[in-house]
Amino acid sequence: MRLTVIACLAALASAGPAYAGGATAAQCEAATAAMPEAMTGVANTFYSTGAPGPISPTLSRHENPHQNWHGRTPKPATLAALERVLNTSALSCSSALEIAAQRGTILSDDEGQRRLKAMGLNGITAYFHRVSLPALDPEGREAIVAIASTSNQLAGGVRLYFLEKVGSQWEIVGQKVLVVS
Repeated sequence: MRLTVIACLAALASAGPAYAGGATAAQCEAATAAMPEAMTGVANTFYSTGAPGPISPTLSRHENPHQNWHGRTPKPATLAALERVLNTSALSCSSALEIAAQRGTILSDDEGQRRLKAMGLNGITAYFHRVSLPALDPEGREAIVAIASTSNQLAGGVRLYFLEKVGSQWEIVGQKVLVVS
């Protein structure tokens, strides 16, 4: 397991500067702001270097994406940008990677999937999180972070966190449960 973590860190470090994978400073700051809120310290917590993946069928099939937010609702332009970042992990940002390493164990997506299968169906044995790179509105004042969390083969969900830049800091001002099982 330690070798898996070291290999993941080495791969991300070799990707270049603190904002690898095309991430901007604003995206990394927003991701870092969303992660502590979403991931309380639970034993056996794992973070994947993989991303949540496409969720547009979920957004369009279940409801209007502008409805059922707790708190404020993002602008349509911010929601429209979400699909473009869902295949990129926030752990491409060194600041998000540091938070994940402090709160749990970092795994490759393949290793995370292997562990999920091994968990079976018997209750919560661990938490496995995938965090998207934040979607930004054109002005760079709003962001949405998607966090997919799984606790066994049948239990999981996706939560969207809406952040707004207040002064120089990102603050969570709304959230929405997108999928739960």
